[in-house]
Amino acid sequence: MTNTTTPAARVMLDDLGPYDAASIAGTCPNGYALPYFTLDTVRRLAADLDTARAQRGNGDTIAFDGTTVRIIDGDAGDDDADPVMEVCHPRADGTYALGHGYWTWHALPYPAEPGTVPDVVLTFLGDSMNCWSYDVTTPLDYYARAVLDGRADRTTTAEQLARQCAELDPRIYEWDLAVEVLHALAHGRVAYETVNGVPSDWVIFEPELGMREGGDVLPVLRDAFGGDFAAAARAVLARRLS
Repeated sequence: MTNTTTPAARVMLDDLGPYDAASIAGTCPNGYALPYFTLDTVRRLAADLDTARAQRGNGDTIAFDGTTVRIIDGDAGDDDADPVMEVCHPRADGTYALGHGYWTWHALPYPAEPGTVPDVVLTFLGDSMNCWSYDVTTPLDYYARAVLDGRADRTTTAEQLARQCAELDPRIYEWDLAVEVLHALAHGRVAYETVNGVPSDWVIFEPELGMREGGDVLPVLRDAFGGDFAAAARAVLARRLS
């Protein structure tokens, strides 16, 4: 476990969030972040978990007893004597650790400043990927997180990623797509280009988006990451906040 504490950040719990974390105490061996939250943020998370459980018919929830927070096992049956998974008390600074080690917390960067190159990249990523299926975006997000957590790099193969991620179906063929997309983004192959009428580079950004943003945006996007996998991975994850 990494114990280096970082200042305020934003985190996601699967598809819930983002939530403001007062600090993050590194990551678990499985790569999940270890965030701390104010009571106000815990109450917001509790409301989101209640909504998710009502929609899905299952899922963990949070109960309050004064300043004490209890995490309730969403899979507990009526016969379970104690459905409480964890009892959380405030630390000296008033923040709470929630689900450390078993909830899938992932740290995300803050949104880019409007008009900056990262902001333009996020706009393109969001427009291009929002129509993609869960089976595509989930492996891509996992690869991006693994790069930032030091569990993967530019040499990691789709097969290695599939073996590493026990929570996803290793047969999902989009693991290959996730690797190809991140490589393409990092190395600037982000525009629709043709050679003798045949597409020569990976199509992430449609030509209509380039026309909308102006003709000079495509060179900017091609040069945005310069082969930096970590920068491309951060942009992939940050698109959720755009």
